[in-house]
Formats: sequence, structure tokens, C-alpha cells
Amino acid sequence: MPADARDRLLAVTRIPGAVLFTGAVLVLSTACVAVGTALDDGGASSGPQPLVARHDGSLRVNPRLLTLADVRKVPPGSPGRTLFELFFWAQWGSAPNIVAAYDPAVVRAVGVDDLTGAYALRRASLLASQPRITNTVSTSFGATVTVELLRRNEVPDRQSFTLRRIGGRWRVVYDTLLEDGIAAHVQGRETPASATAVPDAAAKAGIFAARRYRTAALHAIGLTPSQRP
Repeated sequence: MPADARDRLLAVTRIPGAVLFTGAVLVLSTACVAVGTALDDGGASSGPQPLVARHDGSLRVNPRLLTLADVRKVPPGSPGRTLFELFFWAQWGSAPNIVAAYDPAVVRAVGVDDLTGAYALRRASLLASQPRITNTVSTSFGATVTVELLRRNEVPDRQSFTLRRIGGRWRVVYDTLLEDGIAAHVQGRETPASATAVPDAAAKAGIFAARRYRTAALHAIGLTPSQRP
């Protein structure tokens, strides 16, 4: 082997191990930064509706909480805007703002305690959900909005909200989320802490409270329980 070639080979083999290690770390660090950026981009949501990762509508990651920026992306003065404001305040547990989203006549009939108690009971579930409006349908008495609550590793929870204009503002007059919540809240309140099962009286109280809510909603839009729109 020529002397100059042998000298170059020896120079390469004498590179300190620390230099080789540093180079490897730099390569790995660059790869990790690239992977981390991709994960962050994939997990973040750019709007009120996060990416649905599975065919059944379930999310691969926990949805983030709604922000005021999310609320402002929904057209102002629309039924959907009222709902996103409601979901925002429900996630933060603001009872006065939750009550303000509903038709005052319905609130009086149902009672503030049952309305806010129902949302308090549902708060943990709402914190783990991201609302997505799927349809808005105009009706003779206002608008009905269908909503999917998207959750991690669960199929969407599908709810409907009926709203009407009061004083130039959309207010919720009836929704399936509150109906279920009121029934569960009243049933829990009427069940003794020492009970090992739900008493029949508590179950009936929950059913009656939900029925009272439906009846109040029908009266608010000018219908009776026996009538259909």
C-alpha cells in the first residue's frame, strides 16, 4: 500500500470515539425532532372539529378543550354559535352562562337546580368530548341542530338541540343531552347513599323530571304533548 494512502487510513481510524458518538447523537436528535413535530401536528386540532381517525367516528387521541377562538369560528348569530357557546361554558362549569343559553320559560318550568345539576353530572363527559355540528334544519318554530360529541376510542355521542329566537338571540328550548341529564340527576338525588340499587321511587322521579322538561319545551313552542309539528 502506498505510504500516502496508509497515512490517510490511519488518520480516519484514529478519529476519537467521542466525535463519532457526538455525530450519532446529532443524527438521532434530528430524527427525534422530526418525529416529534409530526406527532404534534397530527395530535393538534386546527378548529372546532378534530380529525376523526377511525371509520366508526372514534378519535385516536383525547380532544382538546374548546377555546374562544373555536367558538368565534362558528358564524355569529347562528344556532350553532349558541351551541358552541353552551359547550364552552359547560366544559368550564359556568352555571350562570349555561342557564342563559336556555329559553327562560323552560328554565322556570324545569328549575335552575335540575338544569345545572344535570350539566354538573355530565361535565366529566363533556370535558372529554369535542362537539361537531352535522346538520342544521330550519323548522316552523326555529331550528334543530344535530351534534356529534367526538370522543377517544368511543363512537360519537349523537344529540339533537332545538332552538328558537327570543329577543333576537337563539336559545335552546329542548335537547336530548339535557333530557337524559335531568333524569340521571334527579334519580341520583332521590337515591339514598346507602342504597345498593336504585329504588323504584327514584327511577320514577327521574322519568317524571324528564317528562316535565319535554312538556315545558312543547308548551314553549306553542304545542301540547299530544300535538306534533
